[in-house]
Amino acid sequence: MEHMPHALKHLEHFLNSLLSSKEYGPALITAVAALIGALIGGRMTSRSALRAQKQAAADQRQRNEEAERRTVGGALRAIAAELRVLTEDTFDPLKKKLKRREPLQEYRLPSNRPPLEMTRTEQNRITVFQSNAHMLGRINDDYLRKQIIRVYGLIAVLIDQLNEMSQDYKRWRSLPSGSGDQSSELLDKLRDMEGGLRNGLKDLQNDLGPVLDGIDKYLNP
Repeated sequence: MEHMPHALKHLEHFLNSLLSSKEYGPALITAVAALIGALIGGRMTSRSALRAQKQAAADQRQRNEEAERRTVGGALRAIAAELRVLTEDTFDPLKKKLKRREPLQEYRLPSNRPPLEMTRTEQNRITVFQSNAHMLGRINDDYLRKQIIRVYGLIAVLIDQLNEMSQDYKRWRSLPSGSGDQSSELLDKLRDMEGGLRNGLKDLQNDLGPVLDGIDKYLNP
């Protein structure tokens, strides 16, 4: 260890001689400067590359969020359109038909009035909702999601009731005269179902407006 200072002095002397040398001094200075420049440049390049990676990741997240908003928004617009078409083509005419048949007693038809004649709905009337049901979980509004599900539940029940009434009405019409109890049972069932339709339409009317308003606010915050 006692020889270390002596060795360091020799190294210092050697470096000073190189730096002062006309032959090697400029080359050594250039090499050292190049090395320092390379170290600084590499560090700056690494920092720039890291910033670029972070920015690229942020840009990708933004593109993904925008794509998600467009996808969910498109599904909600289609659902709103389907609800309006169902209302205009099916439920508004049904409400008018029922209004013309307002019972003399609450939800009961007079005994001399024939039951409500219905036509079976063969086609699936909620195809948009069914094809976009997987999108509901991506709606960032729990209340709106529940509202949409509830409204479509009411619609499904109403359509099932309409189809069942259509089937029972055809059975009632096909019965021969003098069928007695069988005819009376079908008439009572049809009258009760008409009351159920009135209640279901009232519930749908109460819930449909808020759902359409909620979709509009979601799409246009």
